Amino acid sequence: MRHSKILLSAASLAATLALAAAPAVAAPAPLSVQVSPPSAARVHHARAFLRLDLGRKKAWLGQAIPITISAQFRAVEGVTLEGLPQLKSERIFTSDIARDPRQSTQIVDGEPVLVATWTGTITPSTAGPLTLSVELPVRIRYHEAAPRSVVREPQQDPNQDEDPFQGMMNVDPFDPTSIQRMFQSMQRSLPMGFDEPLQGAAHDDALTLKANAHPLEIQALPVLGQPPTFNGAVGHFDLRASLSNDQGSANDPLTLTVTVKGDGDLDRVELAGVASSADFKAYPMSAKSEAVAPAKKLGQKTFEQVLIPTHGGALTIPAIELAVFDPISGHYTSVSTAPITVLVAGPAAPPAAASVPSASMQAPRARAAEDAPPSSLPAPPPSSLVDNPRTIALRLSPLLGLLLVAALARFGLRRDPEKALHRALRRSAKQGSASAFFEAARRLIVMHFSRRWGVAEGEITPDALRAQLGNQAEPLVQAFSTSDALRFGRRSVERVELRALCSSIEESLKHAA
Repeated sequence: MRHSKILLSAASLAATLALAAAPAVAAPAPLSVQVSPPSAARVHHARAFLRLDLGRKKAWLGQAIPITISAQFRAVEGVTLEGLPQLKSERIFTSDIARDPRQSTQIVDGEPVLVATWTGTITPSTAGPLTLSVELPVRIRYHEAAPRSVVREPQQDPNQDEDPFQGMMNVDPFDPTSIQRMFQSMQRSLPMGFDEPLQGAAHDDALTLKANAHPLEIQALPVLGQPPTFNGAVGHFDLRASLSNDQGSANDPLTLTVTVKGDGDLDRVELAGVASSADFKAYPMSAKSEAVAPAKKLGQKTFEQVLIPTHGGALTIPAIELAVFDPISGHYTSVSTAPITVLVAGPAAPPAAASVPSASMQAPRARAAEDAPPSSLPAPPPSSLVDNPRTIALRLSPLLGLLLVAALARFGLRRDPEKALHRALRRSAKQGSASAFFEAARRLIVMHFSRRWGVAEGEITPDALRAQLGNQAEPLVQAFSTSDALRFGRRSVERVELRALCSSIEESLKHAA
C-alpha cells in the first residue's frame, strides 16, 4: 500500500503560532468521529478528527455527487497516512477519489490545526436512503506535556514592598530567605515565570479514524417520458464530433471522433455511433476514458469509430444523439453532434435498382412471351366452376375466416396493451434477455397500477407500491431495483432468476389490490 506523510515540524508550528493573533475560526463539529482501537479512544480523540461532507440531502439515481473528506490533527508533531480514505457503502460506485490530499494549516480556537482534504465523486446505484461512512488509517506522533508542579507561595507581609527592584538594595546576600522573597516577588510581577513546562513521554500510535455522513435520499428516475435509447446518463453533457480528414476516397477508412464532456458519471455514457448505410460501412465504436483531476468539475470521454465510404460524392455523416436526464429540471432531454459533410473521391453511387428493370426481371417476361400459345389457336373455354360466384365464395370462406380471427386477435392486443406486455415479459424470460425483460416489467407495472388507481404513470414509484401494497409489492419493487442495477451497475441476471421473477410479478399483479 502506498504511504504518504504529512509532517508538522516544530519550525512550522512556531511560524503558525504567529497567526494566533488573528480572529479565531470556529471549530467545525466532526460527524460521529470514532477512533480505533477502542483502548486508545480516550487518549487521542481530541487530537484527530475526520468528517465527510456530501453537500446535499437529495440526489437522483445515477447522479455524480461531489464529496469532501477532511482530516484534522491538533497538537501533533507528525502524521503518517497509512492508506487512502475508504468509503463504506454497498449502494454506490466510487470514482475519482484524489490520491494525494490537499494540505493546509488553520488556526482553530487559537490553536494550529493540520488539515488534509480529499475530493471526489460517488454515484448511487439504487434508489432509497443511502448511508455512507469513511475510514482513514493514520499514525500520529506527539509528546504529552507533563503537568506543571504547583508551588505554594508563602504568606505575604502586607507592609512589604511589592516592587522587587525597589528592595534589591535591601537584600542580604547571605540571607537565603531574603533572596527567595525577591524571586517570588519577581515571579508575581512578570507575565511569565522562569519554569518551562516539562515534556512528557513521546507517543507514536496507529489509529483508524471514522466518520458518517448524514443520510442521503436517492430518488428513482421517472418512468414517464424516458426515451427508449436512454442508457443511464445523468447530468449535463456536451457532444462534439470531428473527422480525421475533411476529404477522402472511396473504400479508404475515415475515423470519426466524438468527445463527451460533462459533470455526470461518464462510465454510464455509451454511444451507438453511426449505423451502416448505402454511403458508409460502419464498424463498432470504441471508448477511451481520460484521467481527469477530481478537483475539476467536468470530465471527458472519447469515442472513435471507423467509417469506410462506399462511393464518391459529398457524403453526410448523420448526427449522433445521446439521451440524458437533467437532475436540475427533473426531465429527460437529449444532446447531439452536428452532421458532418465529407468530400469523397471515387465513382458515384450507381442508380437505384428500382429505376431500371434487371435482367432477371426481364427474363421471365421473355420466357412467358415465348411460351404463349399462337394467336391463331382458340383460347380454352372458361370453366363454369370458376365463373360461378357461389363456388368462389365457398372456396374462400375458410381463408376469410382465418383472416378475420387474426384481425380480431390483433385488434384485441392493440386494445389491451397489457396483454402484449405480459407476452413480452414471458418471451424475454424464456429467452434470457434481461434488458428486454426488465423494460417490459417496468412498463407493465406502471401501466397496470396507473389504470387501476387512476393516477398518472409518473406517480407509480417503488415507494408508492410499498405504501399501497405492503409485502405484496416486494417482487414489483425488485423489478425496479434490479433494472436500475443492470443499468447503472451492469449486473448480470441468470435465466432461472428471470423466470422466477416473471412468475412473482404476474402473481403480484393478479392479487394486488
